[in-house]
Amino acid sequence: MIRVAQVIALLLITMLVGCSTAKSKMTTQSDGLYDRSMVRACQQFIERRGGIVDDPASQQRVEAIVEQLLGPGHACHIKVCILNCSALRAYAWSDGWIIVSKRLARTEDEQLLAAGVAHELGHLLADEHLRMPDESRGNALISDVADCDLDSEIAADRIGMILLSSVGIDPDAMQRLLALLEDDEKLSTTLRRGIGQRIMKINQFLEK
Repeated sequence: MIRVAQVIALLLITMLVGCSTAKSKMTTQSDGLYDRSMVRACQQFIERRGGIVDDPASQQRVEAIVEQLLGPGHACHIKVCILNCSALRAYAWSDGWIIVSKRLARTEDEQLLAAGVAHELGHLLADEHLRMPDESRGNALISDVADCDLDSEIAADRIGMILLSSVGIDPDAMQRLLALLEDDEKLSTTLRRGIGQRIMKINQFLEK
C-alpha cells in the first residue's frame, strides 16, 4: 500500500507541475481562449444540474476534507462549490473544481462525504489535471450519460480509496457510498449495473 501511495504522490506532483506550466502561458491568445471556453463549459454544466447554492458551512466542510486528503500544500489548488441538488452527486472539473451536491455535502456521515470527495480527486489525479472535458459533462461520481467510461470510474475509486486509507479513513466508505447509489431508483438500469461492477472491483481491491 505504501508503494501505491507513493505513486499517487508522484501523480499529484505531475499534476501540479502541469498546472504551473499552464498558468505560466496564460498570456498567449490561444490559452486565453482555452480558459474562457473552460469557464463557459463549467458554468453551463453547473446550471444544467441545479446551479450553485450559497452554503458556506458545507463548502468549508468539503474544503476541510480536501485539505485532509491532499495536505494544505496541494489543497490550495482545488476549488469547491456546492450544487443545488438533492441527490448524492459529486463532480470534478479538469481545472481543479470539485462540485458536490448539497445532499452529499450535508450528510452526517463524514466518511461518506470523504469517499465522494476522494473519488473526484482520484479523477483529477488520474487525468493529471490537464484533460479538457467536453461541454456536456465533467468527471463524475455517477456518470450521467449512457456511454460512461467504467474503467475511468474504477480507477478513480481505487485512487480515492488509497487517499482515504492514507489519512486513516476506512476505504470501505467508498463501497458504502456506491451501495447507496446502486439503490437509487432514479438512476437507469445501465448506470446501476455499472455501479454494481465498481462495487465488485472494490471488493477485489480490498481483498488484496
